Amino acid sequence: MQDVMSVLDKPQLAGLAISKGYRRTIRVLNTVSTSLMGFSSLIPERIVLAPTDIRTADPMLALEFYHGRYVLGGKLVETGGKSPFIIGSQGEAWDRELHAFEWLRHLSASTDQLSPTHARVLIGDWIDLHRKSTSPTVWNLETASRRLIAWLCNSVLITSNAEHDFYRQFMRSLGAHVRFLLREVATAADGMPRLYTYIALAYASVCLEGQANSLEHTRTRLGQVLDHQIWPDGGHISRNPASIVDTLLLLLPLKHAILASQHELPAGMMQALDRMVPALRYFRLGDGHLARFNGTGYVEQDLLAAIMRLDDVAGAPLLDAVHSGYQRMAIGEAVLLMDTGDTPKGELSTEAHAGCLSFEFSFGPECIITNCGSPRFATSREKPAWRSSAAHSTAVLNDSSSCKFEASGTFGRYLGGQVYSANLKTESARDDGSDYSAISAAHHGYVRDFGIRHQRNLILDENGQRLSGNDWFSTATKGDLRNTTKDACTLHFHLAPEIKASRTSDGSSCLLQTRSGEEWIFSAPDFDVSLEESVFFAGIAGSVPTWQIVIRARVAKTPEIQWVLQRLQNA
Repeated sequence: MQDVMSVLDKPQLAGLAISKGYRRTIRVLNTVSTSLMGFSSLIPERIVLAPTDIRTADPMLALEFYHGRYVLGGKLVETGGKSPFIIGSQGEAWDRELHAFEWLRHLSASTDQLSPTHARVLIGDWIDLHRKSTSPTVWNLETASRRLIAWLCNSVLITSNAEHDFYRQFMRSLGAHVRFLLREVATAADGMPRLYTYIALAYASVCLEGQANSLEHTRTRLGQVLDHQIWPDGGHISRNPASIVDTLLLLLPLKHAILASQHELPAGMMQALDRMVPALRYFRLGDGHLARFNGTGYVEQDLLAAIMRLDDVAGAPLLDAVHSGYQRMAIGEAVLLMDTGDTPKGELSTEAHAGCLSFEFSFGPECIITNCGSPRFATSREKPAWRSSAAHSTAVLNDSSSCKFEASGTFGRYLGGQVYSANLKTESARDDGSDYSAISAAHHGYVRDFGIRHQRNLILDENGQRLSGNDWFSTATKGDLRNTTKDACTLHFHLAPEIKASRTSDGSSCLLQTRSGEEWIFSAPDFDVSLEESVFFAGIAGSVPTWQIVIRARVAKTPEIQWVLQRLQNA
């Protein structure tokens, strides 16, 4: 079967490789003049506006930087008095944060009179060492875009009492960043790389003097990209809820900068903002965190709070997000989010997970059932176990994921984690009554290789204190599986790290206790319910051990698995 599967995958792999190769060739040949976007000068003369970075800043971190201690990418590095740009690579995640310069906001928040000088010394070091660098970490589109935005947002700090030579050097580097982004944007990968680039160019067009001609064109293109990438329900085309946060953190300051410059906001931008903030509420569980689907890991609470403070819409959460491919149930204190969507295609899928029909469930301020989530500081060299179906609260057949993204050999290295085999053909429907919500969803991700369709039915009732589930396995045409031999099924229910769990004596139930002492019982009559080790990748400080409830079955013999999660009332 494995040989047959690899043969079936080869045409898809080849098509993706050809597409990426074509894009790379065009990028090499692309010598578009900066004048095509209307930027009137290779070296800007003056910065006329400094947008406000809405993320929390900590002046104490500025003091740590001054003493050569840099906490970036989840790692503390002590430079021994040397510039962080001189000491060499300290790991992909650390390097990425260092070269994005978003940590400048901590220096801007400091009242220390040495902070402006310190910022200029660090930027001067970077310009001297990396302005002509070919490092993919230093000059990838996301990092370069974030660096340009950070320099513009912190330009008051950087240019305060600056000497003429540094000022001209800094302005030349700003111009070089603009030219780089203009040259690369035409072939930027769809999704966040392209969006970051257009947002950064929009910042430059507003903040740099003499760019009136570029402003209208940049605004128009940004509006078009947002129209394409933000679904009508406010979700991002990548299906990653965290992409909404990343986009809003950059768009909201840009919105106020455009208004401050007395220009009109592009229609596409206004419409995107109106949709994204309600979508952000949609993806939040009762504990305030974003549901961990398709690349979302730990998202700092202060970032979400900062966005909500600048929300002019103040709308209620959506009832559904069918364009994004998610369903939400909220009854009483219970909130449930379920992935019912197809996998993104091509370069949009590099962070997509094989988590179809997985769900997360919270009651009050505590999460109970979760997915493993994505690491906060993942690197490209790690094997992304968090993307597998087994890392989600869903069904796994024959130890395989419902879509494939780990191609071996040349194709695997070339595609960079793109999903290359996914034919989910998802189906979903819901029924909401006065005292219950029900979702029925299915996918065909296992049909090609094993001939098995998975359908999951969920009912939330009793004021959110009872969740009933039914996982049903059939042929693609909903027939029985009596002749199926590759039918090993594992149902995973990953528990949040704070949950304490123990098996009951009958072996078909698990008792769960939340941090506040509330008790729930998970039961699956007629099945052996086990507790096994799991890993929660989305912890604030990295991966942490946790537990998962596991049910194993041969679905040709037992095609339906019924289970219940019930809150126990205090005596």
